[in-house]
Amino acid sequence: PLVLQQCEPGSSAPGASDPEMIESCLQAFESFVSRCPAEVGAYEEPIAKASLHYLRFDPNYADDDEMEEDDNDEEEEEMEDDEDDENYSDDDDVSWKVRRAAAKVLSAALVSRPDKLAAMVPRVAPTLISRFREREENVKMDVFATFNVLLEQVGIANRAASEAAAADAMVMDGEGG
Repeated sequence: PLVLQQCEPGSSAPGASDPEMIESCLQAFESFVSRCPAEVGAYEEPIAKASLHYLRFDPNYADDDEMEEDDNDEEEEEMEDDEDDENYSDDDDVSWKVRRAAAKVLSAALVSRPDKLAAMVPRVAPTLISRFREREENVKMDVFATFNVLLEQVGIANRAASEAAAADAMVMDGEGG
């Protein structure tokens, strides 16, 4: 719970707005989820919510789909942004590390909790697919790797279900004959 408080979206914790703190928290979640999934079970929902939120975390990039403001507001923001840009450069941008760590948490959750796959797929897949247009190659590779894990886990679950159905059919045929 303490680590979760440090990076919960909208939290007023001291490090909640620090991308490096958020990245560290997400790395801790990845370790917790992959190494002790049963113990983390009670915190799956807030961890998943935070991971999905931070997978989209890109404060320095405005996507065309997200820009639905009227022209007056845009002009005012552009003037403010020009002032802010003087003190900030792309070299200072570490938000990609947050997105990359979030993808790894989701990957660990998919692998370590196959019993929760049916609930995770509808929540995780759309967000992963939306991040296919990621601008940072490192993050894009982790998003693709996480989506690959998702597909592999779905395939494993489908094979297991098919094998169980075939075994049930064989038992039914044996009893009826």
